[in-house]
Amino acid sequence: MVEARRQMVTQVVEYKIGMKYLLLFLALAASASVQAVSRFRQEFPGPYCAARRYDPCCRDRQDGCSQPISTTLCYCDEFCQRGEHGDCCPDYEEVCEGITPEPENATSCVHKNHYFTPYHDVVVDNCNTCKCNYDGSVTCTEDVCLVDDDLLRQLQHLERSVGWKATNYTEWWGRKYDQAKKLRLGTFYPKVPVKGMKRITNKAGSLPRHFDASEHWTGLITEARDQGWCGSSWAFSTATMASDRFAILSKGREMIQLAPQQMLACVRRQHGCNGGYLDAAWYYLRKIGVVDEACYPYIAAQNVCKIQPGDTLITANCELPAKVNRTDMYRMGPALSLNNETDIMTEIKDR
Repeated sequence: MVEARRQMVTQVVEYKIGMKYLLLFLALAASASVQAVSRFRQEFPGPYCAARRYDPCCRDRQDGCSQPISTTLCYCDEFCQRGEHGDCCPDYEEVCEGITPEPENATSCVHKNHYFTPYHDVVVDNCNTCKCNYDGSVTCTEDVCLVDDDLLRQLQHLERSVGWKATNYTEWWGRKYDQAKKLRLGTFYPKVPVKGMKRITNKAGSLPRHFDASEHWTGLITEARDQGWCGSSWAFSTATMASDRFAILSKGREMIQLAPQQMLACVRRQHGCNGGYLDAAWYYLRKIGVVDEACYPYIAAQNVCKIQPGDTLITANCELPAKVNRTDMYRMGPALSLNNETDIMTEIKDR
Protein backbone atom coordinates (compact mmCIF):
# COMPACT_ATOMS: atom_id res chain seq x y z
CA MET A 1 0.00 0.00 0.00
CA VAL A 2 2.79 2.39 0.90
CA GLU A 3 4.71 1.45 -2.26
CA ALA A 4 1.67 2.04 -4.44
CA ARG A 5 1.13 5.51 -2.87
CA ARG A 6 4.81 6.38 -3.44
CA GLN A 7 4.56 5.42 -7.11
CA MET A 8 1.39 7.50 -7.48
CA VAL A 9 3.12 10.59 -5.98
CA THR A 10 6.09 10.06 -8.29
CA GLN A 11 3.79 9.92 -11.33
CA VAL A 12 2.00 13.10 -10.25
CA VAL A 13 5.32 14.95 -9.86
CA GLU A 14 6.54 13.73 -13.23
CA TYR A 15 3.22 14.79 -14.80
CA LYS A 16 3.51 18.30 -13.30
CA ILE A 17 7.11 18.63 -14.49
CA GLY A 18 6.09 17.43 -17.95
CA MET A 19 3.23 19.93 -18.09
CA LYS A 20 5.56 22.70 -16.96
CA TYR A 21 7.97 22.01 -19.81
CA LEU A 22 5.09 21.62 -22.26
CA LEU A 23 3.67 25.03 -21.31
CA LEU A 24 7.16 26.55 -21.53
CA PHE A 25 7.61 25.02 -24.99
CA LEU A 26 4.22 26.33 -26.13
CA ALA A 27 5.03 29.80 -24.78
CA LEU A 28 8.37 29.82 -26.62
CA ALA A 29 6.68 28.58 -29.77
CA ALA A 30 4.02 31.29 -29.51
CA SER A 31 6.69 33.92 -28.93
CA ALA A 32 8.65 32.66 -31.92
CA SER A 33 5.47 32.72 -34.00
CA VAL A 34 4.71 36.32 -32.98
CA GLN A 35 8.29 37.34 -33.70
CA ALA A 36 8.13 35.58 -37.08
CA VAL A 37 4.89 37.39 -37.94
CA SER A 38 6.43 40.66 -36.74
CA ARG A 39 9.50 40.12 -38.89
CA PHE A 40 7.25 39.18 -41.80
CA ARG A 41 5.32 42.44 -41.41
CA GLN A 42 8.56 44.40 -41.11
CA GLU A 43 10.02 42.90 -44.26
CA PHE A 44 6.77 43.17 -46.24
CA PRO A 45 4.72 46.01 -44.67
CA GLY A 46 2.26 46.19 -47.57
CA PRO A 47 -0.54 47.07 -47.87
CA TYR A 48 -1.80 43.87 -49.50
CA CYS A 49 -5.37 42.91 -48.54
CA ALA A 50 -6.04 46.57 -47.72
CA ALA A 51 -4.98 47.50 -51.24
CA ARG A 52 -7.69 45.35 -52.86
CA ARG A 53 -10.25 47.82 -54.10
CA TYR A 54 -13.56 45.91 -54.17
CA ASP A 55 -13.15 42.73 -52.09
CA PRO A 56 -10.23 43.01 -49.68
CA CYS A 57 -11.26 39.76 -47.93
CA CYS A 58 -12.82 36.65 -49.52
CA ARG A 59 -14.79 33.76 -48.04
CA ASP A 60 -13.73 30.12 -48.36
CA ARG A 61 -11.12 29.40 -51.01
CA GLN A 62 -10.74 31.82 -53.90
CA ASP A 63 -7.42 31.56 -55.72
CA GLY A 64 -7.98 34.89 -57.41
CA CYS A 65 -8.17 36.64 -54.03
CA SER A 66 -4.43 37.29 -54.01
CA GLN A 67 -1.79 39.99 -54.13
CA PRO A 68 1.79 39.93 -55.48
CA ILE A 69 4.45 39.81 -52.76
CA SER A 70 8.17 39.45 -53.39
CA THR A 71 8.44 36.76 -56.09
CA THR A 72 5.15 34.96 -55.32
CA LEU A 73 1.56 35.56 -54.22
CA CYS A 74 -0.13 35.94 -50.84
CA TYR A 75 -3.85 35.43 -50.25
CA CYS A 76 -6.72 37.22 -48.54
CA ASP A 77 -9.26 34.36 -48.46
CA GLU A 78 -10.27 32.23 -45.46
CA PHE A 79 -8.42 29.22 -46.91
CA CYS A 80 -5.07 30.94 -46.38
CA GLN A 81 -5.27 30.22 -42.63
CA ARG A 82 -3.66 26.76 -42.60
CA GLY A 83 -1.15 26.89 -39.76
CA GLU A 84 2.46 26.47 -40.79
CA HIS A 85 1.32 25.94 -44.39
CA GLY A 86 -0.65 29.19 -44.44
CA ASP A 87 -0.08 31.69 -47.21
CA CYS A 88 -2.02 34.70 -45.95
CA CYS A 89 -0.88 38.22 -46.77
CA PRO A 90 0.98 40.01 -43.93
CA ASP A 91 -1.99 42.30 -43.22
CA TYR A 92 -4.69 39.56 -43.43
CA GLU A 93 -5.35 39.37 -39.69
CA GLU A 94 -5.51 43.15 -39.31
CA VAL A 95 -7.69 43.78 -42.37
CA CYS A 96 -9.88 40.67 -42.51
CA GLU A 97 -10.11 39.62 -38.87
CA GLY A 98 -9.77 42.99 -37.15
CA ILE A 99 -6.79 41.84 -35.06
CA THR A 100 -4.73 44.95 -34.37
CA PRO A 101 -1.01 44.34 -33.73
CA GLU A 102 -0.04 44.85 -30.11
CA PRO A 103 1.45 48.35 -29.73
CA GLU A 104 4.16 47.11 -27.40
CA ASN A 105 5.38 44.66 -30.02
CA ALA A 106 5.74 47.32 -32.71
CA THR A 107 8.87 49.36 -33.23
CA SER A 108 8.18 52.94 -32.22
CA CYS A 109 9.93 56.10 -33.39
CA VAL A 110 9.62 59.70 -32.29
CA HIS A 111 10.37 62.85 -34.27
CA LYS A 112 9.63 66.27 -32.78
CA ASN A 113 7.14 64.77 -30.31
CA HIS A 114 5.38 62.81 -33.04
CA TYR A 115 5.24 59.05 -32.41
CA PHE A 116 4.92 56.66 -35.34
CA THR A 117 5.95 53.18 -36.51
CA PRO A 118 7.36 51.69 -39.71
CA TYR A 119 3.79 50.82 -40.68
CA HIS A 120 2.64 54.46 -40.63
CA ASP A 121 2.98 56.95 -43.46
CA VAL A 122 6.04 59.17 -43.44
CA VAL A 123 5.91 62.22 -41.18
CA VAL A 124 5.99 65.57 -42.98
CA ASP A 125 8.41 68.05 -41.41
CA ASN A 126 8.11 71.31 -43.35
CA CYS A 127 9.56 70.51 -46.80
CA ASN A 128 11.11 67.20 -45.69
CA THR A 129 9.71 63.75 -44.91
CA CYS A 130 10.78 61.38 -42.13
CA LYS A 131 10.31 57.61 -41.96
CA CYS A 132 10.54 55.26 -39.00
CA ASN A 133 13.08 52.46 -39.41
CA TYR A 134 12.67 48.98 -37.96
CA ASP A 135 15.53 49.57 -35.50
CA GLY A 136 13.70 52.57 -33.99
CA SER A 137 15.80 55.22 -35.73
CA VAL A 138 14.35 58.00 -37.88
CA THR A 139 15.60 58.92 -41.36
CA CYS A 140 14.63 62.29 -42.83
CA THR A 141 15.31 63.91 -46.18
CA GLU A 142 17.63 66.91 -45.87
CA ASP A 143 16.36 69.45 -48.39
CA VAL A 144 16.80 73.15 -47.61
CA CYS A 145 13.35 74.64 -46.98
CA LEU A 146 12.30 78.03 -48.29
CA VAL A 147 11.37 79.12 -44.78
CA ASP A 148 11.76 77.41 -41.41
CA ASP A 149 11.59 78.19 -37.70
CA ASP A 150 15.34 78.73 -37.34
CA LEU A 151 15.40 81.24 -40.20
CA LEU A 152 12.44 83.13 -38.75
CA ARG A 153 14.12 83.33 -35.34
CA GLN A 154 17.31 84.67 -36.88
CA LEU A 155 15.45 87.32 -38.86
CA GLN A 156 13.37 88.39 -35.87
CA HIS A 157 16.59 89.39 -34.11
CA LEU A 158 17.17 91.86 -36.95
CA GLU A 159 13.72 93.43 -36.68
CA ARG A 160 14.93 96.69 -35.16
CA SER A 161 17.74 97.20 -37.66
CA VAL A 162 15.79 96.34 -40.84
CA GLY A 163 12.48 97.89 -39.80
CA TRP A 164 10.26 94.90 -40.63
CA LYS A 165 9.24 91.67 -38.94
CA ALA A 166 9.67 88.21 -40.42
CA THR A 167 6.65 85.90 -40.09
CA ASN A 168 5.60 82.60 -41.59
CA TYR A 169 4.07 83.07 -45.03
CA THR A 170 1.85 79.99 -45.24
CA GLU A 171 2.13 79.76 -49.02
CA TRP A 172 5.88 79.17 -48.69
CA TRP A 173 5.83 76.74 -45.76
CA GLY A 174 6.57 73.19 -46.87
CA ARG A 175 8.29 74.35 -50.05
CA LYS A 176 11.91 73.60 -50.94
CA TYR A 177 14.39 76.40 -51.60
CA ASP A 178 15.39 74.91 -54.99
CA GLN A 179 11.73 74.63 -55.93
CA ALA A 180 11.08 78.28 -55.07
CA LYS A 181 14.22 79.44 -56.87
CA LYS A 182 12.94 77.75 -60.01
CA LEU A 183 9.22 78.52 -59.80
CA ARG A 184 9.07 81.84 -57.93
CA LEU A 185 11.60 83.53 -60.25
CA GLY A 186 12.11 82.47 -63.86
CA THR A 187 13.98 85.19 -65.78
CA PHE A 188 17.13 83.85 -67.44
CA TYR A 189 20.35 85.82 -67.73
CA PRO A 190 20.46 87.44 -71.21
CA LYS A 191 22.36 85.75 -74.00
CA VAL A 192 25.51 87.21 -75.60
CA PRO A 193 23.75 89.04 -78.50
CA VAL A 194 21.53 90.90 -76.03
CA LYS A 195 24.47 91.89 -73.82
CA GLY A 196 26.25 93.10 -76.99
CA MET A 197 23.49 95.55 -77.98
CA LYS A 198 24.60 99.12 -78.59
CA ARG A 199 23.93 101.13 -75.45
CA ILE A 200 22.06 104.43 -75.57
CA THR A 201 23.06 107.30 -73.33
CA ASN A 202 20.47 109.82 -72.18
CA LYS A 203 21.58 113.39 -71.67
CA ALA A 204 21.05 113.70 -67.98
CA GLY A 205 19.14 116.73 -66.93
CA SER A 206 18.22 117.67 -63.41
CA LEU A 207 17.20 114.50 -61.58
CA PRO A 208 15.24 114.74 -58.32
CA ARG A 209 16.73 113.22 -55.18
CA HIS A 210 13.54 111.25 -54.71
CA PHE A 211 11.15 109.82 -57.31
CA ASP A 212 8.21 107.51 -56.61
CA ALA A 213 6.41 106.35 -59.76
CA SER A 214 3.22 105.55 -57.81
CA GLU A 215 3.08 109.18 -56.63
CA HIS A 216 4.17 110.75 -59.92
CA TRP A 217 1.67 108.71 -61.95
CA THR A 218 -1.05 108.20 -59.37
CA GLY A 219 -3.44 105.41 -60.28
CA LEU A 220 -1.52 104.50 -63.44
CA ILE A 221 0.97 101.97 -62.05
CA THR A 222 0.02 98.30 -61.99
CA GLU A 223 0.06 96.61 -58.60
CA ALA A 224 2.47 93.75 -57.98
CA ARG A 225 0.90 90.43 -58.93
CA ASP A 226 1.50 86.90 -57.69
CA GLN A 227 2.86 84.64 -60.43
CA GLY A 228 2.13 81.57 -58.30
CA TRP A 229 4.33 78.47 -58.45
CA CYS A 230 5.32 79.07 -62.06
CA GLY A 231 8.65 80.56 -63.16
CA SER A 232 6.97 83.14 -65.37
CA SER A 233 8.57 86.35 -64.10
CA TRP A 234 9.89 86.95 -67.63
CA ALA A 235 6.30 87.14 -68.91
CA PHE A 236 4.93 89.02 -65.89
CA SER A 237 7.56 91.75 -65.91
CA THR A 238 7.14 92.30 -69.66
CA ALA A 239 3.32 92.43 -69.49
CA THR A 240 3.27 94.63 -66.38
CA MET A 241 5.79 97.17 -67.70
CA ALA A 242 3.95 97.42 -71.02
CA SER A 243 0.63 97.88 -69.18
CA ASP A 244 2.11 100.78 -67.22
CA ARG A 245 3.45 102.35 -70.45
CA PHE A 246 0.02 102.27 -72.08
CA ALA A 247 -1.59 103.85 -69.00
CA ILE A 248 1.04 106.59 -68.73
CA LEU A 249 1.26 107.49 -72.43
CA SER A 250 -2.54 107.56 -72.80
CA LYS A 251 -2.86 109.60 -69.58
CA GLY A 252 -5.17 107.00 -68.13
CA ARG A 253 -7.44 106.39 -71.12
CA GLU A 254 -6.00 102.91 -71.70
CA MET A 255 -5.91 101.38 -68.25
CA ILE A 256 -5.19 97.87 -69.43
CA GLN A 257 -3.70 94.84 -67.77
CA LEU A 258 -1.94 92.85 -70.47
CA ALA A 259 -1.93 89.04 -70.38
CA PRO A 260 1.28 87.28 -69.25
CA GLN A 261 -0.53 83.97 -69.91
CA GLN A 262 -0.48 84.64 -73.65
CA MET A 263 3.30 85.02 -73.62
CA LEU A 264 3.66 82.00 -71.34
CA ALA A 265 1.73 79.91 -73.86
CA CYS A 266 2.77 81.46 -77.18
CA VAL A 267 6.35 82.75 -77.08
CA ARG A 268 8.60 80.23 -78.80
CA ARG A 269 11.95 78.92 -77.56
CA GLN A 270 11.01 79.68 -73.97
CA HIS A 271 10.64 77.19 -71.12
CA GLY A 272 7.19 78.14 -69.85
CA CYS A 273 6.98 77.82 -66.07
CA ASN A 274 10.63 76.77 -66.02
CA GLY A 275 11.83 80.19 -67.12
CA GLY A 276 12.39 82.41 -70.15
CA TYR A 277 14.24 85.40 -71.64
CA LEU A 278 13.03 88.99 -71.49
CA ASP A 279 14.23 89.82 -75.01
CA ALA A 280 12.17 86.98 -76.51
CA ALA A 281 9.07 88.12 -74.60
CA TRP A 282 9.57 91.74 -75.71
CA TYR A 283 10.14 90.70 -79.33
CA TYR A 284 6.82 88.81 -79.26
CA LEU A 285 5.08 91.83 -77.70
CA ARG A 286 6.49 94.04 -80.46
CA LYS A 287 5.82 91.75 -83.45
CA ILE A 288 2.64 89.85 -82.54
CA GLY A 289 1.14 91.86 -79.70
CA VAL A 290 -0.88 90.66 -76.74
CA VAL A 291 -4.46 90.81 -75.50
CA ASP A 292 -5.72 91.85 -72.10
CA GLU A 293 -5.91 89.69 -68.97
CA ALA A 294 -9.69 89.29 -69.14
CA CYS A 295 -9.38 87.81 -72.64
CA TYR A 296 -6.52 85.43 -71.72
CA PRO A 297 -6.65 84.78 -67.93
CA TYR A 298 -3.55 83.70 -66.05
CA ILE A 299 -3.51 80.06 -64.84
CA ALA A 300 0.13 79.71 -63.67
CA ALA A 301 0.77 76.89 -66.15
CA GLN A 302 1.73 76.62 -69.78
CA ASN A 303 -1.18 75.76 -72.06
CA VAL A 304 -1.87 75.63 -75.79
CA CYS A 305 -1.54 79.00 -77.52
CA LYS A 306 -4.88 80.26 -78.78
CA ILE A 307 -3.59 83.44 -80.48
CA GLN A 308 -2.40 83.28 -84.08
CA PRO A 309 -0.11 85.79 -85.88
CA GLY A 310 -2.29 88.37 -87.56
CA ASP A 311 -5.09 88.11 -85.01
CA THR A 312 -6.84 91.26 -83.80
CA LEU A 313 -8.80 91.85 -80.65
CA ILE A 314 -11.91 91.04 -82.69
CA THR A 315 -10.67 87.72 -84.16
CA ALA A 316 -9.33 86.77 -80.73
CA ASN A 317 -12.86 87.28 -79.34
CA CYS A 318 -11.74 89.93 -76.86
CA GLU A 319 -13.85 92.78 -75.55
CA LEU A 320 -12.85 96.07 -77.19
CA PRO A 321 -11.72 98.98 -74.99
CA ALA A 322 -14.41 101.54 -74.23
CA LYS A 323 -12.38 104.79 -74.08
CA VAL A 324 -10.19 104.41 -77.18
CA ASN A 325 -10.75 103.22 -80.73
CA ARG A 326 -8.66 100.03 -80.81
CA THR A 327 -9.07 96.73 -82.61
CA ASP A 328 -5.37 95.85 -83.02
CA MET A 329 -3.34 93.87 -80.52
CA TYR A 330 -1.41 95.79 -77.88
CA ARG A 331 2.16 96.23 -79.15
CA MET A 332 5.27 98.10 -78.03
CA GLY A 333 8.28 99.57 -79.83
CA PRO A 334 11.78 98.03 -79.87
CA ALA A 335 13.72 97.47 -76.68
CA LEU A 336 16.69 99.70 -75.87
CA SER A 337 19.87 99.01 -73.95
CA LEU A 338 20.75 101.81 -71.55
CA ASN A 339 24.26 102.59 -70.39
CA ASN A 340 24.06 103.13 -66.65
CA GLU A 341 21.82 103.80 -63.67
CA THR A 342 21.50 107.51 -64.48
CA ASP A 343 20.24 106.67 -67.97
CA ILE A 344 17.64 104.35 -66.46
CA MET A 345 16.47 107.06 -64.05
CA THR A 346 16.19 109.58 -66.89
CA GLU A 347 14.29 107.10 -69.06
CA ILE A 348 11.74 106.48 -66.29
CA LYS A 349 11.27 110.17 -65.45
CA ASP A 350 11.12 111.68 -68.94
CA ARG A 351 9.44 108.96 -70.98
